[in-house]
Amino acid sequence: MGGARRSAAVAGVGALLLTVGAPEGRAQPPVEISGELEASVVSRNLPSDDGHELRTEVLAYTHAATFLWQPWIATVSLDLNAAFEASSRSEFGEATAFSGDLLLSVLPASRYPFEIFFSASDNRFDGDFSGLDYRRLRTGVSGRAALGDRTSLDYLFSYNEFDRDRYGLLTAQRAEATLRRSFSPGELPLNITDIGVAFNYYTTDFDSQWSGGQDYSTEFLAGTVFYRAAPTERVDQDFSASFISDSGGSGQDRYNRILGQGVGTLQWHSPSNDVAATSAVRMLFQQVDHGFGLSKRDTESALLAANAGVNWRASDRLSMSLGARATAEQIGTFGVTEVDPLFESSSSNYTAGLLGTVDYRSLSQEVAGFNWHWDARAVGDVGYDSNRYKVKHFETLYGPHSDAQFIIGHTFERSMRMPWLQAVDVSLLQEAGFSHYSEDEVFEPIITHSASFSKGFAGESSSTYFRLYFRDTHGFGSRPRDYQTAQMDFTRQVQLAGNQSLHGSLGAQIVRQMYDHRDDFYIFSRADLTYEYRDLFGIDGLSFSSDIRINSIGLDNLARDWRDDLTPDLFRNDWRNRLQYRIGQMALSLEGALFHDDGKIGHYVRFAGRRTFDYAD
Repeated sequence: MGGARRSAAVAGVGALLLTVGAPEGRAQPPVEISGELEASVVSRNLPSDDGHELRTEVLAYTHAATFLWQPWIATVSLDLNAAFEASSRSEFGEATAFSGDLLLSVLPASRYPFEIFFSASDNRFDGDFSGLDYRRLRTGVSGRAALGDRTSLDYLFSYNEFDRDRYGLLTAQRAEATLRRSFSPGELPLNITDIGVAFNYYTTDFDSQWSGGQDYSTEFLAGTVFYRAAPTERVDQDFSASFISDSGGSGQDRYNRILGQGVGTLQWHSPSNDVAATSAVRMLFQQVDHGFGLSKRDTESALLAANAGVNWRASDRLSMSLGARATAEQIGTFGVTEVDPLFESSSSNYTAGLLGTVDYRSLSQEVAGFNWHWDARAVGDVGYDSNRYKVKHFETLYGPHSDAQFIIGHTFERSMRMPWLQAVDVSLLQEAGFSHYSEDEVFEPIITHSASFSKGFAGESSSTYFRLYFRDTHGFGSRPRDYQTAQMDFTRQVQLAGNQSLHGSLGAQIVRQMYDHRDDFYIFSRADLTYEYRDLFGIDGLSFSSDIRINSIGLDNLARDWRDDLTPDLFRNDWRNRLQYRIGQMALSLEGALFHDDGKIGHYVRFAGRRTFDYAD
């Protein structure tokens, strides 16, 4: 409470200082101040932790805003944040963080608005993490200048600094500018409507504080020219050409890169928008020079790639697409190394291909009380890859390939009456087809069956939904593949009273997949139950919520091998409770949770008080 008032007073004094020297009789600019102060105590012992931890936290946030003389001249906003955390565990100890952001918007309503920004933060740690303190600093200016009715300039200049103890100081400077101009149709060839030039410069320097560490620096420079045109009606064209030069390194280890590329695209839409055609061309040249001590390696690469495609929506039920692609790439590497005094390698790759798709769905018909329709889809990819990779006398070649898939199936749908459930939505599907992959010489027939049963109930104070789903897929070929899944979902929401509600959900999924003589079995189930009570005991602002979450998962060896890479929520069961009392701008909350994970029990208890404030003068 006292800290919040002090923050408000400091911000108010700062705002008043902005008006010092204003002419007598002129109204003082208004000052708006808002903020939040929160203190909490946490006790926790999670299953993944080694011991109990008691932690205290204090957070403070203040925002102040005003303007200088008039809003159209300049506006000012200031954000101040402070955080303090203390832990009973020696490896954490105490942590403090302070940060501030200042934004000055000058001439915001003019043709030349710009912003001056400044932000800084200081973070310090005790305990086993002492010495990892760091400080951040960022300042700069950004803006847009309307040089004419059709010309604009966007720019940014910034300086960044990141200083971390035990590691070093990283500084970065950035400069960006983009000049755009628009034209009326017919003013320029090809009916160019927009043209622009972009510039980007970025440099970093790292001053290492490690024992034996090396300094590191980088420099990046890029320039781009681009335009947008509408050569004819319903045709749009975009083109950009870029040049990039960047370098970096530490000591004798350096690299330099020069890259130039051009990209052009063309789009066409029919008057009805049923047919659309697109095409793109990319040209690239790149040269990279590496130096690692006495070793040197230079790489040159060139690429030309083009693709074109057309999509046709022949009707509401039939759509087709056809695309073509082609690339030509050349890469050469030359250098001198300690292992191989005359290292040389080269590779060339020429590819071409066609990709087509067809998707059709028939009209629905009534068959034995069901709505029946059939559908078919096909995908084909035919190409040629003449990849040629050569190192000294070793050479690798590839050739033509073709991939195809065709699926045809039919579906029965209807609402059926079942005991105790009245009408249930039923969907039955059967599909058959094949896949062919020439690279592996695989021809795989596929058969799929699935069934879905779903039902929704809705009443004045409750709603319920459930769904059962089964699917069975068999692939026949040199590498048989089977895939079966069964899934159940159930949710129910009940409004017990005007201020009480209950929501529950239950889901389970069983999956079996057999491929290439490997049989994987997967089981997952989850249950949630949430109870909410507002205005508890008839007290305005007092609320209570309780949530139970139970997870059961089995992934065969997958769960044990990848457990560290999976989210802990997949394995954790917990019971969470929260009691909160809000009166005016004050809020008190008490949270408690029990966790069960991998046969261990953990807890989390947090008591917090939060006070918000708003001030305007």
